[in-house]
Amino acid sequence: MEFSVISPVIFNKLTDKNNPKSAGLKYTVTVTPTAVEYSFPLMQEEVVKAFIEDSSPMFFQSKKLTEKASEKYIKQGQDLVKKNPLLIHYSSGRSVLMNCIQDRNYSIEKRFLLMNFVIKSMQNMIDQGKGDEVPKFVNSFFAHTDRSDIIDYFKSITPNFAFSCIDAVSMINSLPDTPRFKPVKEKFLERLGYSKDGSDLMSRPFEEFRDSYIEMKRWFYESYLKQGKEDSKEYYLENVIIGFIWSMNMPFSDFSKNIWDNFAFLNILFNTLKVLLTVYVTEENGDDGFVEAVCALDESLRAVNNGLVRVTIDSLDKRGFNTNGDMAVLAMS
Repeated sequence: MEFSVISPVIFNKLTDKNNPKSAGLKYTVTVTPTAVEYSFPLMQEEVVKAFIEDSSPMFFQSKKLTEKASEKYIKQGQDLVKKNPLLIHYSSGRSVLMNCIQDRNYSIEKRFLLMNFVIKSMQNMIDQGKGDEVPKFVNSFFAHTDRSDIIDYFKSITPNFAFSCIDAVSMINSLPDTPRFKPVKEKFLERLGYSKDGSDLMSRPFEEFRDSYIEMKRWFYESYLKQGKEDSKEYYLENVIIGFIWSMNMPFSDFSKNIWDNFAFLNILFNTLKVLLTVYVTEENGDDGFVEAVCALDESLRAVNNGLVRVTIDSLDKRGFNTNGDMAVLAMS
């Protein structure tokens, strides 16, 4: 059995007992079918700051546990798979998410299209009783670094900013008003022209604030993140999504849902995050605003009782939006 930690430089920084800023930081330890994973909740400022301070691609280091220490974890991992057979695909799914989200040949939005394609293909194989072909399929995907043909598969996708924004507003307004999240949510709603308590969400259509939202989006991506430029900070979003993938045990955050449903939740989370940041981060608050918004969102997500993934996916199913096309539209909007 192995234990896995985030990039050693970041891990060492966040666990340095001689660094007063790392004192009291919390981490979680999760047993998965193949490893014991250490992760840091993103509701902690120093964690998010560490994630955005280094533009180098993040990686995860695995080390072998001693045979004695491994015994109980191997047994726990085996029991997990017995109770939830789909978890046999945990490692393949995790590898796909990590590989795609760090493929800097494509924009952050298009990386979600790559995930979309591969995870949907994996789900189709599983549904057809061909789950044993998943590892071979995933390895063939990794072997091809030019993925333009996959991106072309989604070329008919047209962004729908109303769908993206309103879906994110709805989710943000439904999350618990934790101490850190409440003021962030109120400022977010006010910048869009809503009341602080969100009581007028149903009476104010997107068209009324479309122009101001598009301007915010343009500033956030072009001026703040500098997407596509040599000094781009797009890795901010990349690393934060990695933090969510790791700390929420994707691609099986909810064992009661299949691998596609769990990815769909991650896609919804990405859309919610990018809309929140688009509206909340300004020229005045900059990186501080970015860190505040990420920490607040994570704090509120963790305050939700069990079932966040299930409730989100059930809502998608009821609305008929749980398709790879819908998820592609959200990612690209």
